[in-house]
Amino acid sequence: MMNEHDFDSQHLATETRRPLVLPSSTIRYRLGCGNLYVTVSYNEGKSYEVFAKLGRAGGCPCIMLEAIGKLCSTILRAGLGKDILIDRLGELKCPSQAWDEGRWILSCPDAIAKSLGEAEQ
Repeated sequence: MMNEHDFDSQHLATETRRPLVLPSSTIRYRLGCGNLYVTVSYNEGKSYEVFAKLGRAGGCPCIMLEAIGKLCSTILRAGLGKDILIDRLGELKCPSQAWDEGRWILSCPDAIAKSLGEAEQ
């Protein structure tokens, strides 16, 4: 059963080509597993791509964050908007939750959702 948030091939056909230069904002989150940096880039004033990087090198968590960023970017470029990502990634919980700068961060995906909700062009 599909709803308006489901991803289908029709949306893939609308994916846009990335411009050479895009404005962006980066937010740092202090988590139990280290510093997480989430960068959201914008195209024509809308969220367009996501990069997430843990402040430590390598390992499975870093690869998983890269994959999440690529999937988020594909969804944004296809024109589905950030609300679907905020809804699906927000409030996912892991054991390394942290209180940072007045925010309760439940996981790396939750931080990505918060970045999409907080960072505006």
